[in-house]
Amino acid sequence: MSKKRREVQKIPPHKHCKECGISISPDKVFCSKRCESAYENRLKKQRRMNYILLAAMFGILLIVSFAPLMFPP
Repeated sequence: MSKKRREVQKIPPHKHCKECGISISPDKVFCSKRCESAYENRLKKQRRMNYILLAAMFGILLIVSFAPLMFPP
């Protein structure tokens, strides 16, 4: 049996945009200012949601912890 060699295509050095995934040059992080601002907005929303969830969990913990003290059986 003979083995066929695959030709390996060399891909030039590149990165992908953090927001949309388009191939860009290695020295860039985003492909455009629009993608950069969209990424920043998404991070802000995500951070805000994390704080809200953390506060909600803390509130539930307080209620569960102090409810037996406030309403004895």
